[in-house]
Amino acid sequence: MSCSKDKTVKLFDGDTYDEIFVFDSFFGEVWGIALSSIGDFFVSVSADKCIRVWRQTKEQTFLIEQKDERDDKLMLKEAEQEYTEIDLAQQNQIDPFSKDKVMKIETQLAHKRTTESLRYGEDLMDALELSDKFREEIDQYIIELDIQAKTKTKRIPEKPQPSIKFLGRSIFEHVLFHLKRVRSSELENTMQFLN
Repeated sequence: MSCSKDKTVKLFDGDTYDEIFVFDSFFGEVWGIALSSIGDFFVSVSADKCIRVWRQTKEQTFLIEQKDERDDKLMLKEAEQEYTEIDLAQQNQIDPFSKDKVMKIETQLAHKRTTESLRYGEDLMDALELSDKFREEIDQYIIELDIQAKTKTKRIPEKPQPSIKFLGRSIFEHVLFHLKRVRSSELENTMQFLN
């Protein structure tokens, strides 16, 4: 185990040196850790004036899931840093219409990609995909009905049933419902997920 100034405690595999788990719920530098003699718990002290006891559970940890979670957090952090740099660049622009004064152009848009906008984007994408899939099923049903009418066969195609997720709404109402759930401050960031 290791503790560091980056507000984390990391657990490593002693044989392969793979990072197994990262404890990142600290609000200050982690000053020290103490591990029990049989390894079933450890105690950490940090600059946020807290002493925390971490106990082992029976829940299994999978390296792939932990790596994916760390990659997602890193992606969010990089995106946030990128948007912060864009904000700073926009704020430091010179107003061309002022004579001898240097004025900062104020930006109203919040360019932070938060986990909330990620969640909204995923919900909206799921709603669009579900609606599009059901629309394709309906189109296919109409084509089969047309073929059945032209050939005058007795076999009637099975009418597609909407997903239970629609809750009695039409395709358009379903997408609009998910779109209305997005907070107006997160709308622009959410729309960036749609192609």
